[in-house]
Amino acid sequence: MDHEAAAAEAALLGRRRHASTMSKLFDVDPDSFRGKVFLLAIDKVVIGALLALAFAGYSWWTKTETRTYEARLRETDLGFRRAEYVKELVPLVVDSELDLSARAQALIALIETRSVGDKNALGLAERLLRSGLVRSDYPENLMWHRDHPVLDALEGRMPAALESLLQHYMVSMAPDEERPLPPRTRSDIEEFWSELFFRALDRHQDPQLTALNSDAFLINYLWVMDRLLDGPPLRNGKAKEWFVRDPKGLRILAALRGVGVVGINQHALGREYLLTLVSPRHLTSDGLSLAGTVIRLQEERKWVSKALATRCLEIVLREDEDMRTTPGLAAGSYVEWYATAKRDEATTPFAEGDGANGWDEIQPALAAGLSAYLSRISGEKIQASDFGPTKKRNPLVLPLIEILLDGIERGEKPSEATRQVLMEVASLSDERLQALLLDRIDFRLRASKALAGMQGK
Repeated sequence: MDHEAAAAEAALLGRRRHASTMSKLFDVDPDSFRGKVFLLAIDKVVIGALLALAFAGYSWWTKTETRTYEARLRETDLGFRRAEYVKELVPLVVDSELDLSARAQALIALIETRSVGDKNALGLAERLLRSGLVRSDYPENLMWHRDHPVLDALEGRMPAALESLLQHYMVSMAPDEERPLPPRTRSDIEEFWSELFFRALDRHQDPQLTALNSDAFLINYLWVMDRLLDGPPLRNGKAKEWFVRDPKGLRILAALRGVGVVGINQHALGREYLLTLVSPRHLTSDGLSLAGTVIRLQEERKWVSKALATRCLEIVLREDEDMRTTPGLAAGSYVEWYATAKRDEATTPFAEGDGANGWDEIQPALAAGLSAYLSRISGEKIQASDFGPTKKRNPLVLPLIEILLDGIERGEKPSEATRQVLMEVASLSDERLQALLLDRIDFRLRASKALAGMQGK
């Protein structure tokens, strides 16, 4: 009873406070008849407002649920219709006896209704291409203008299907002895995928191409993308446009094309940009792997670049300090190739440097770097077992000495610094030479012949 009395008293106190507040606001005596009527009206207004809010919330929830249900119903219905499309149209696409135009229309319907996924759409298009889809509309003696309704339909899947396209292209263009293609058909297929790739990059905004800013993505696909653009050159100054866009992949592809080549010289801005990628500021594993890819692509193009060769030599010489922080294999390969490169507009049109051949330009840095490395490790105890792909060191002396010896043996003119470093290495003990792996190239015999030849010059 005490609790009931306390509750009643609290309720009475609350009503009095409410009444007192109302009295102050509206100057109404709550105990009068007018005040009681006023309080009753206020209560009804409040209750009405609460009911209105409740009904509004219920109405909103009902409409939302209805829309969700209708969307699910439409999706389910679309799923059934897509399944029917697959059942009816895929057999038409793969029917080699059917007219190619009819097969192409069936495939376009499958692509545009999204009845098949990206990989299946590309695979079915490949079947039509191998059946001669391009030449079915363009006779042998006419040039294909890189346009086709199937191409337009596939473009609608881009750039979301970009990775699927790159994966498909790698399989499509791989040598296939069991299903050899006529050269013209193979060329048509390559141009078809090249055009689709070009549209995927050129006709979409930078925010849609965020994958091209991923080093991991570029490690896997940069060489494929480069191949896709190698056929026809980027037209109408597209390379210059791509170079000033944001995605890293676009800028690399543009730089590898000379950023709109002027004459026979690689564009300076493109060259500098590629050099920044070769020696990334942040030494992440992905960034360094990408650096190796960029180096290899420039070597494939036979770009004789003193700046790149010097940078690659620095990478090789630093590699022994921390094998995790350098794209050493690609860098070493470029230095070795560069030392054999000749300045010839027919074979090295993008040459950059002092104007001399590769050997003459890289020899001083190579001899100086090798001498400095030998001085640095002179006090260290080194064993042959220290070197190798899974070991803690790389055999830097072996490949660098080989480059010098190979050059001298093919008739290159060595410098005094080169002679000094060869003599320095020749003065090492047999045990030390074996530890540095130089016994693998019969160093003493080759060095003695080289030094003898140098004295006679």
